[in-house]
Amino acid sequence: MQEKIGKKINVDVRFRSFEDVDPEALNRGKRMAPLSFQVKGREEEKVVKVLRSIAQTKGPHKMIHFNIKTDQERYYHLVFDSKKMEWTLMYELEDDLSLKKEQAP
Repeated sequence: MQEKIGKKINVDVRFRSFEDVDPEALNRGKRMAPLSFQVKGREEEKVVKVLRSIAQTKGPHKMIHFNIKTDQERYYHLVFDSKKMEWTLMYELEDDLSLKKEQAP
């Protein structure tokens, strides 16, 4: 089960320009990975793992989708809009089962 949220959030992000020695350094976030995020009026949540990241082209810019797991054992779908330079918390997921279903061929 998933709950649609659709709220703008503040996100601490790591960017990298070169390959790290440790390929798991950004967990699967490739060149950009959220480290923590905060919804207005709530405590900050730390990202412990990026489960999936996908870039989607939307016109001349990109939307980057991240499925993450937090230190509070919660699962979220975050989206970065490169045109607006904004982050949105799209969904809170009940568990990672729905993420696994999305990845199945």
